[in-house]
Amino acid sequence: MLPFGPPMLTPWATAPQVTLNRPFVFRLTVMYDIQAAAMTKFAAAKWQARKAAVLCDEISPDTSGMAKAFKHTFETANGSGSVVALQTFRPGETDLSWQLQTIINSDADFLYVPQCHRDIPMVVRQARKMGWKKPITGCQTWSVLDLVEKCGDVRKGVYVTGNFAAGGAEGKASAFIEAYRQNYKIQPGEVAALNYDAIHLVAASLKNIGTLTGNVVEDRVKLREQIAVTKQFEGAVGKLSFLGTGDPEKCSMLIKFEDNGVLTSQERFCPGD
Repeated sequence: MLPFGPPMLTPWATAPQVTLNRPFVFRLTVMYDIQAAAMTKFAAAKWQARKAAVLCDEISPDTSGMAKAFKHTFETANGSGSVVALQTFRPGETDLSWQLQTIINSDADFLYVPQCHRDIPMVVRQARKMGWKKPITGCQTWSVLDLVEKCGDVRKGVYVTGNFAAGGAEGKASAFIEAYRQNYKIQPGEVAALNYDAIHLVAASLKNIGTLTGNVVEDRVKLREQIAVTKQFEGAVGKLSFLGTGDPEKCSMLIKFEDNGVLTSQERFCPGD
């Protein structure tokens, strides 16, 4: 019998522990392993990349978890040791010259930075200032609109994996973007789109329940069961299903920071591709 509690649907949490052994907890964001596979495949197709460097905060479980997943996936595809440099730093550290020089000397084909958005401008600016001219890539933590302003021109040509990009959107994503612009006079980012989908998924699940019993415990279990059997829910960030866990079965989007500052979807990478 399941333990009961209010169902939780988190839009942006990525750590595996969030849903582990927690049957009432669900997430919407694409998981580490899918993002890692997407970036590995994209780098091979775009730059014929066979060697990668990684730079991340060594304390944060989110960034270190994403870095570990990427290293495993990339080296599975390209051989042991193909992540030729894995450099870390501590929160508050502002001089990354030693780490970046090691990366520059490693002859990596591209740099992967699965870092919290507040540190990304520092990393990108220092890397470019030190002469790193090769591609810089990241994960969903980059998909925050103010990064365009904070990184300036050095963010041009950066590619990241994530869930949503306003540039090139179609279908339900396009309708969401238009409605968001009308209401808030700005372009929506990934967090807004994921929150929008979370609310609509819960609403759809409540509708599928039908009449609530009024018994809090029973109704919580019913809502949890409806979320758990979600199949091909389509929202602003695309389609997802839940297949027995709180982690969604969904595709990762490959996103480019265009020269004009717009984040544009390049392609989708789905599990099993």
